[in-house]
Amino acid sequence: MKNGKPLTVWTARPTPQAATSTLGSGVTINGTFNPGSNTVTLSGSWLKTGTFTASTSTVRLNGSNQTLSGSTIFYNLTKTVTATGTLTLASHNHPKPSAMPLRCKVQRGNLFILRSSQLARNWKIDPQGTRTVPYLDVKDSNNINASAIDCSNNCMNSGNNTNWSFNA
Repeated sequence: MKNGKPLTVWTARPTPQAATSTLGSGVTINGTFNPGSNTVTLSGSWLKTGTFTASTSTVRLNGSNQTLSGSTIFYNLTKTVTATGTLTLASHNHPKPSAMPLRCKVQRGNLFILRSSQLARNWKIDPQGTRTVPYLDVKDSNNINASAIDCSNNCMNSGNNTNWSFNA
């Protein structure tokens, strides 16, 4: 499935069927979305009000300014940044890679900015396994995992973060 229009999922059948799917400007999950073991590439926003079953899928964010809304458990969430951009997370959001790594690949000189949808209200994250998170600018985040997120590789602490380890 490849298009430049937002995708709205209403059906209960697993989608997409292809090994890799590009969901242009966004996805709204009102029904059930189960990508199986496929890779889903998203350049726009993610709005989950229905059911997302991560299975063993990878959700790859590749847009510059994106939003994640709705408490979502991802199996593998990745982000590649080639220019400075912002990922806005709903303050109640809980992106949680359930077993796989959280990877953020950022080119030197660019910052990946993580912000809450509501100023001074935390968004939550519970990364499992390996975390690769260089060149981040983080604000209003609550890492609810027992292990702190090591963000000492050219990261910026913009305040109100819990259980993150930044350079002094």
